[in-house]
Amino acid sequence: MNKIILIGNASNVLDLEFGNKIDEFDIVVRFGRFQVTGFEEFVGWKCTHWILNNTDFVHYHLEQN
Repeated sequence: MNKIILIGNASNVLDLEFGNKIDEFDIVVRFGRFQVTGFEEFVGWKCTHWILNNTDFVHYHLEQN
């Protein structure tokens, strides 16, 4: 059975260094325009599923072009 974790973008994720624990999960779901670079010790680096709403998608698309 897969282990799944949902990671939000609230600033309190920076209160504890759970990066290694988060990355141990089989499925890591992240939301919105998350950032892991520079915060790996807190939030890990792994992302297997990315959930966007319409606004996030438009902003991401514009940033890439």
